[in-house]
Amino acid sequence: MSLVAVEGVTREYRMGSFLNRRPPLQALRGLTLAVEEREVLALVGESGCGKSTLARLLLGFGEPNAGRITISGRPIASYSRLERAALIQPIFQDPYSSLNPRMTVAATIGAPLEVRRIGDSMSRHAAVRRMMDAVGLAPDLSGAYPMQLSGGQRQRVAIARALIGEPKILVCDEPTSALDVSVQSQILNLIAGLHREFNLTIILITHNLAVVSHLADRIAVMYLGRLVEIGACSDIFAAPHHPYTRELLRAALPAQAGIALPVLGVRGEFPSPTAPPPGCGFHPRCPRQRERCCQESPDMRTVAGSLVACHDPVLDESAGTA
Repeated sequence: MSLVAVEGVTREYRMGSFLNRRPPLQALRGLTLAVEEREVLALVGESGCGKSTLARLLLGFGEPNAGRITISGRPIASYSRLERAALIQPIFQDPYSSLNPRMTVAATIGAPLEVRRIGDSMSRHAAVRRMMDAVGLAPDLSGAYPMQLSGGQRQRVAIARALIGEPKILVCDEPTSALDVSVQSQILNLIAGLHREFNLTIILITHNLAVVSHLADRIAVMYLGRLVEIGACSDIFAAPHHPYTRELLRAALPAQAGIALPVLGVRGEFPSPTAPPPGCGFHPRCPRQRERCCQESPDMRTVAGSLVACHDPVLDESAGTA
C-alpha cells in the first residue's frame, strides 16, 4: 500500500459571477498518482499545470470534485486538522510571507509544539534548539525576527517549523524559487540531508527539472491538470519519452560558452484550463502531433520502464523533435 494515493482526482474552480457564469477552470483532470514511503517524488510542469492545486488538496485545503486522496489507506478528509498537521507539513515558496513578522525564530519553530500541547516549556525549548542546529541556524538567532534574516535563513526557519512535529510527509512547493541562485543549492542540499536523517517522504513541486536532478527518486511530469510521464529520475533524464518532458529537459540545460541555446520544439502558448483542447492536451504545441492526438486522449502506458501518456512517444533520442 502506497503512503499517499491520489486516485482519479478532479478539481474545478467556478469562474465569474452568478449572473456572468463562465466555464469552470479545470485545475486537475482525473489525476492518479502514488507516492511510496521515504520516497522523494518531484512533481514538475509549467505554471498553471495544477501542481500547487494538488499540493493544497494534499494538505487538506479543499476537497476534490471527484476522486479521492488517501494517506496510509485512510481518506485525507477523515483526518482532523491536528492529525493532518502531525502527518504532513508544507514548505512554501516565499519565505518572506510564510513567517509571522511579529514572532521570533524560536517562537515560530516551537509554535507547532505549543498548538499540539507537546511537552513543557523546557522540553520545547530544547527541541527548538536541536531543530535549529539540524537546519543550520546559529543559536544566537533564536531571538531574531524575520526582518533581521536573509531569505535563506527564513527558509531554514520554515523548514525547522515544518519538521519539529516529526511529520512523515513534507510537501515542498517551489521551496527555492524565491531565493538567490547562490542559496538555492544550499537549501536543496539541506532538504536532501533532512530526508535521510528523518526518513521523510517528500513531494517536491517545481517548474524546473534541473533543481531535482540530484534529489528526486522519481519524477512526475504534469501538463494541463494531467500526468503525462512518470518514471525514475535517472530514466527520465537519460531518455524522456513524452515530447513535453523532452522539451522541459532541453529548456533546463545550462548554457555553455560557445554553444547556442537549444531551439525548443514547443509551439504556441499554454492552453487555458477553462477550455482545454480535445484529445491530448499537449497536441496544439506538440512537434509530433498526429490526427489521432487531436481526437483521442492517450492513456498511460509503460514505455521502457516509465509510464507515458502519449500516442507517439519518443523512442529514439536521435530521431529529432519533428
